Amino acid sequence: MDKTSFSEGTLPMYALDLHFAGTDTTSNTLLTGFLYLMNHPHIQERCHQEIVKVLDDTELVTYEARSQMPYMQAVIHEVQRVANTVPLSVFHSTTNDTELMGYSIPKVRSTWSLKIYADLYGE
Repeated sequence: MDKTSFSEGTLPMYALDLHFAGTDTTSNTLLTGFLYLMNHPHIQERCHQEIVKVLDDTELVTYEARSQMPYMQAVIHEVQRVANTVPLSVFHSTTNDTELMGYSIPKVRSTWSLKIYADLYGE
């Protein structure tokens, strides 16, 4: 006999749980991105120029169009890096000074600080 709590009756509840679990993190990431763009209008302008150049008067935006917008993709990745809403949920640390693919990674309790505070650790 299957001893699981999952059934067709509980499926809508689980689907709603997944939907609402992502709502807060998504809105926080978008809000952080908008705030960064407001504080850095030159970045906002460059993103806008790239979008206009690639999409022109296209009504249908395709998934393939994103590969033609490397600056926009870099901005999105940077926002996701900085706006990580759960950076401390799983602690990552290095127990020894390490080198990986030519990059020097110092012994630290939490590698989260490495990606946020570039002025302390260098690029």
